[in-house]
Amino acid sequence: MSMALATSSSAASKKQISEEVSWEISTEASYVAGSQVKSGDVKFGHFTETANSFQAVASRYLAEGMILRLGGAWERYSFGTPADSPLPNTLQSGAAVMGVDFQMGSEWLVRFEVQPGVYSDFSDLTFDDVNAPATLGASCLFDKDLQFVFGISVDPRREYPVMPGAGLRWQFEDRWTLNAILPRPRLEWAASENLTLHAGVALKGGSYRLADNFGDTHRRPGMNGVIVDYSEVRAGLGASWKPHPAIEVILEGGYMVWRTFDAWARNVSFRSDPAPYGGLTITAGF
Repeated sequence: MSMALATSSSAASKKQISEEVSWEISTEASYVAGSQVKSGDVKFGHFTETANSFQAVASRYLAEGMILRLGGAWERYSFGTPADSPLPNTLQSGAAVMGVDFQMGSEWLVRFEVQPGVYSDFSDLTFDDVNAPATLGASCLFDKDLQFVFGISVDPRREYPVMPGAGLRWQFEDRWTLNAILPRPRLEWAASENLTLHAGVALKGGSYRLADNFGDTHRRPGMNGVIVDYSEVRAGLGASWKPHPAIEVILEGGYMVWRTFDAWARNVSFRSDPAPYGGLTITAGF
């Protein structure tokens, strides 16, 4: 679940002054080395993983205290699966991003966002692959150094459709910030004006529908058209460099410590051993 909002309500207020369209663009690429995948005591070989994502969202001031957000998002997990694997080699989503920010006074920012689109293995697309997960989040600026964030994630296809969450962003020293906000809680140290180092975790995943004939082609008929909840937890270190105030380049590395493929409706679950990973993220705003 993502609860990422503006880092401060004052920043959102400044954004509202202009009626011009502004853009937020981000792209990410990462690689996870091979790790053993199991279901109970049965082993299915070593899987590698390549993950890529891209998102572009435009924002425009609508009325006092209201900002419209529209754009698109794409995410793909590609797994190096053995030939006889009972798991898909691709989980992917392509969705629209539709949301509204509400500025409530100088302290509160509320965001509602829905991402209707296709969430599946993209091998046999049908209307059944369409889903519309949504997030409702609120950010409270307690003071210039402390911000609280609350949120609810709703995904009709997930085993647990509604999941609450909370976090905070606390700059407790001049160079130290606890940025404990999902999906990337971390501890940050500002090495210089343009360079920040961090240690933390990243939560990744989603709910995806497999093709109607997936089980037949993988010798598991019970997996035809099933929903798979994919979950991944990474822990590592990273560096964030700003070559320009509007551009951020993030380099990370560490371990993928947890990964599961959970076909919960069939009571079938697969998990991975830990494995090292590396990743690069680039964000820009203009």
